[in-house]
Amino acid sequence: MDVTTKPIIARITMRSLMKIICTIGLLCAFQALHAQITITQSDVPAVGQTLQYESVPGLVEVNLGAAGPNQTWVLPDYDWDAPYPVDVINPSTTPYANDFPTANRCLYGFNDDFGVEGLMYNYQRIAANGVYYLGLVVLADTLTQTFIFPNEAFFAPLPLTYGASWTTVSYWEVEWNGFQVTRVDSSVKSVDAWGTVQTEEGNFATLRVYSQNWSTLHLPSPLPPQTVRDISFTWFSDEGVAGLQIESLEGVTSPTFTQGYVSAVRIGTENTKLQRGPLATTFEVRQNYPNPFNPTTNLPISLEQAANVEVTVYNELGEVVSREQHNFSPGNHKIGFDGSAWASGNYFARVKAGGQLQTMRMILVK
Repeated sequence: MDVTTKPIIARITMRSLMKIICTIGLLCAFQALHAQITITQSDVPAVGQTLQYESVPGLVEVNLGAAGPNQTWVLPDYDWDAPYPVDVINPSTTPYANDFPTANRCLYGFNDDFGVEGLMYNYQRIAANGVYYLGLVVLADTLTQTFIFPNEAFFAPLPLTYGASWTTVSYWEVEWNGFQVTRVDSSVKSVDAWGTVQTEEGNFATLRVYSQNWSTLHLPSPLPPQTVRDISFTWFSDEGVAGLQIESLEGVTSPTFTQGYVSAVRIGTENTKLQRGPLATTFEVRQNYPNPFNPTTNLPISLEQAANVEVTVYNELGEVVSREQHNFSPGNHKIGFDGSAWASGNYFARVKAGGQLQTMRMILVK
């Protein structure tokens, strides 16, 4: 079966699934460095906050360090892709609230982890005893795909402390071309270490979660089930860092792997200090002005080299409302938008140049 013919549920790789999970944005109550920390319900980012998701492009060398108390992990000076924002919003304000009546938190933002670019609503329930996943909605231009877990997917216990262990299982089901497609994702997790993550921006007290992950896709007969597995480690902290994750290649079963995928989730509305390397120096998209706007606005773009620049603007339903291309010389440029025919709301400008990609959220208020 070609990947382009698979339903979205089949295109979600283990790595993209872990990116969704990582955007839970758990925070911990900060204590002195080299002191054990505890995560409680009150530490989870509240409605109204914005998370920034960042990742290191491609497979990189990693050093996972050791398990146990009072550990130190050093984060190398990676070249990070530009971050994209994920808002924590009230689920009752979303167009799919009736599908997730028990949700009390929703993560909302642009996502391109499913073979298509679009918006994602990720519905959750945060309780005193744990974090539960309810499902998600993916919007990609004219395509809308809703995944409702038949049972709440238990993500993590609260309070979360060193030594805790648990199992998570999520069950996805969707009808595709008249067939029923089912996906079961499961993980065995434990908080196997606590200590300090050292970065160029500072040191952060953390809990480390070790996770063994399995994903089984049940396709229409006579196709056999497809199962993949991997290993991941996630560090939860504060001081602007909500989560740092390192995930192995699919098929890896040893927790001592030396190559992996690195991503981070941070609190804040602006690009973080993690962004450096070629993307930070050759291509930059700045916040549109004015913002909010009505009905016109400008999007500043800076290029170190001449490039063909493609700009696509999506509305809150994942529909393309504008797409244009420009051949820009090196220097500073601005692209104007006229939202006279657009409805009030959030818009996402996706800018591609020289094989690189950045996203900027714009707000139209009429």
